[in-house]
Amino acid sequence: MSQLYEWDQELFRLIHIELQRDWLDPIFVAITDSGRGEVYITILVVFCFIHRFRSYAILALAAGVASGVVAQALKLLVVRERPGNFDFAQPITTYIEALMGQAAPMASNSFPSGHATSSFAIAVAIAWVTRKTEHAWLGWTVVGWASLVAFSRVYVGVHFMSDVLAGASLGALFGTFCFLLWRKQGWIPGLASAP
Repeated sequence: MSQLYEWDQELFRLIHIELQRDWLDPIFVAITDSGRGEVYITILVVFCFIHRFRSYAILALAAGVASGVVAQALKLLVVRERPGNFDFAQPITTYIEALMGQAAPMASNSFPSGHATSSFAIAVAIAWVTRKTEHAWLGWTVVGWASLVAFSRVYVGVHFMSDVLAGASLGALFGTFCFLLWRKQGWIPGLASAP
């Protein structure tokens, strides 16, 4: 287990310190902020009011919120210090944290990444709905966005790579589960329910 932790530290150092560039900082800060619950919930709630997208937005919202709640519960169970507390780390405060007068979050537990969990839950749910349709590109786009959100959490210095990989896996499970539940219940227009 200590070997895995050493690899996690080295990968964190590589991404957070070695790959850090001043011109990339604002890009990854914006990406990481886009994965905050307040942001995606607001966007998905707006889509809930557009009749054409309502069932899809509710599916994505349910996947994102449910997975986020589970991720926060796991953080209470798994005590793991954030890598931003390392002496060499230089965590980057995001725009939203700056607006709220906060520094980068270093007090809470690190495992799993809530941003990665919720982002992947939303992305995978949308990818399932759009697969084999003319809108499949949208599914791939949101999966790409979720991947960037997950990577950005390491780049800004608040998570290990294993935190975001665990979060992405958990989110993918929730996105798939919610999609299957919605399909079984017939809540997705145009998709036949499972037998």
